Amino acid sequence: MARQRLLSLVTRWIQLPKPIRRVAWVGIPSGIVCAALGIVGDGLGWWDDRSFLTNLLSSFTGLLIGVPFALVVLSHLGSLQAEAVAQQAARRRGLNTALEFEQIVLSGFRQLELDDAYADLIRLRTANQQFRQAVHAWPKTPSPASSLAVSETFERRHDAIQAAFTSRANSFVPWLTSVSEVWHRLDMEVRPRLEDAGVQWMARADHVALRSAVRVLDGRVNGRLMSNQGGPRRSLDRHVRGEPVTESALEKAIEHLRDDADAAHEVVVALITIRKSLPAVNGVAR
Repeated sequence: MARQRLLSLVTRWIQLPKPIRRVAWVGIPSGIVCAALGIVGDGLGWWDDRSFLTNLLSSFTGLLIGVPFALVVLSHLGSLQAEAVAQQAARRRGLNTALEFEQIVLSGFRQLELDDAYADLIRLRTANQQFRQAVHAWPKTPSPASSLAVSETFERRHDAIQAAFTSRANSFVPWLTSVSEVWHRLDMEVRPRLEDAGVQWMARADHVALRSAVRVLDGRVNGRLMSNQGGPRRSLDRHVRGEPVTESALEKAIEHLRDDADAAHEVVVALITIRKSLPAVNGVAR
């Protein structure tokens, strides 16, 4: 404990402005010399019948010692005040940005309650998984029945999307982009200020999970979830109805839908993580 206090004092001393340190280095030793001179003079009777000189010397001694101490104390108080102002500003910035992130994330979901939104996302993940399975199974039995299974699972996934999100196809990507932009501001700009000011951030596990999830949204997969895949689905519908459709057209359609299903899986998993992590974000700067 004593060692820590000593280190803290040394650190505070180093952080003092140079002019104040110079005054302290000169004034305090000089004041000690004058005080010693006064004590010796009292013992030897130098100041007898010299009241003005005695007062002048004692006042000068007090000035040499008192001014440096006063400057050090005032500088310390000013430093504490500056730290408090910086901490308050960082806290306010953290609270505002965390609230903005939470509001933007929530604006894209139909359900505001965490458990309800989480249930919708789990149903969507299940529906997309069924769609993925149908698409990946199609090359093994490229029949009209397989094409019908792909179309039906696509529609079920579409229904799950409509149930989970308020966004439509033309606003889904801008919503994900806004989520990503505010997160990067929170992570790259606000977090360092909070940590420097000693203000609460979030647990490392939550931070890593959110950063990884948003990285998915930064990729090229974020627009796939809302695409209606009109061209590939028309090829499958012709196949189901027995209308002429080339083998290469069907293979391209299935390949495109397979990429869609895989990309959608990444987006849904990322959104599940982000939605579940909102309580951690809400605790930033509290």
